[in-house]
Amino acid sequence: MRGVKSSELRTMCLQVVIAALYYNPALLIQTLDNMHFVHTPQPITAHFINQWINDTEFFLGLHDRKMCIIGLSMLMELPSRPAALERIAGQIIPSILLLFLGLKHLYASRLINRPDLLAHAGVHIEDQNGICLKSF
Repeated sequence: MRGVKSSELRTMCLQVVIAALYYNPALLIQTLDNMHFVHTPQPITAHFINQWINDTEFFLGLHDRKMCIIGLSMLMELPSRPAALERIAGQIIPSILLLFLGLKHLYASRLINRPDLLAHAGVHIEDQNGICLKSF
């Protein structure tokens, strides 16, 4: 409930709730809808969803990004969506694309550091302009 100053800690806390969303979306949404901050009648659901979307860029690790993508996909599959989700619906796909781009760069950097994997992967490494720098 208190403001978390560190983006790394906040991301880890968000991942715990995202994991709950993955395992039981209906129960999580019901629980978040029934919880309120002391100073406002608004359910925590809206705060959680807004914080998650605003912090998408802080999901930096491989597992973090995968969890975020899975969670955002779960949000899109919800049969009855919370109002807070409807307000940020237009930001979900761009957030997922940002996460996939980050995954692409992570996998490319891992392959560059492992020449033995590159030989078997048939990988083309491109610069930011799409120009092939190396082909394996």
